[in-house]
Amino acid sequence: MTRRVTLFAVLALCPGAALWADSAMEVHDFFQNAAIALSDGKADAFESAFDSALAGYAKLRANVSATLRAADAQSTIEWEKNEGDDQSRRVQLNWLLEITERGGSAAVTHRRANVRCELKKKAGAWHIVSLTPAPADFFAPPQVEEAWTVLVKAAWGLTEAAAGDEQDMPAANAAKFMDAFDPSMPGYAQLKDNVLAMEQSGDVESGVDLVKNEGDDRERTIEVDWLLNVVSRETNVAAVQRHQQVTCRLEKQGKKWRITSLEPRTLFAPPGAGKGLLY
Repeated sequence: MTRRVTLFAVLALCPGAALWADSAMEVHDFFQNAAIALSDGKADAFESAFDSALAGYAKLRANVSATLRAADAQSTIEWEKNEGDDQSRRVQLNWLLEITERGGSAAVTHRRANVRCELKKKAGAWHIVSLTPAPADFFAPPQVEEAWTVLVKAAWGLTEAAAGDEQDMPAANAAKFMDAFDPSMPGYAQLKDNVLAMEQSGDVESGVDLVKNEGDDRERTIEVDWLLNVVSRETNVAAVQRHQQVTCRLEKQGKKWRITSLEPRTLFAPPGAGKGLLY
């Protein structure tokens, strides 16, 4: 793992401001050490930056530990305000957090928050006694794996045989595929018609290999290598073979992820509508 901690700050020194500058630099170093602890996966060291009386402290500890068990976290901190004295300081900064899952779909999740917090020195050490937005949520494990699952299920939906009358199979499979999409997506109706026509033309074999999964907690871009074959029901030979890199954008709508963009949609054109073999 490559540790990345970036902090930007400007300290303006004025005559007689040495004590202020010392305290400001202490707080600057305090945040740098907390960010380093987070990037090094040291949950206890990071959590020690917060006062145990902080509202939501127990939830914060649980979320930080859960995040660092499953992912790497890198920080960039942009300072806006650092004021106060040698016992109490008020800080405002932009905290950019990048969380990369070590397993699963290796999802990369970006978070950005304008953070306001108050620090107090207790027993010679600085501690965060208040922070907005709620720190427990900002450092919580990303809940984005379902976005990848939606895309995988869409690919499988084209292949899985529907129960019941075989004549209903193409429509059922097309419906399972289209269930992953936002109906307001540009080109939705044409994609729906194309997928149904493709399903009616033969047995579809569909699979995806992940290339990239990146975004935030509400919007994601997923790139895949998509392999698509259409096998003739008469000859049992692949009449169409397609292999193309596809870029999908997904949004979390309520509790459900939906595909809001997919390119190129020509991958799903029925046989005869374009080239049968794409690389």
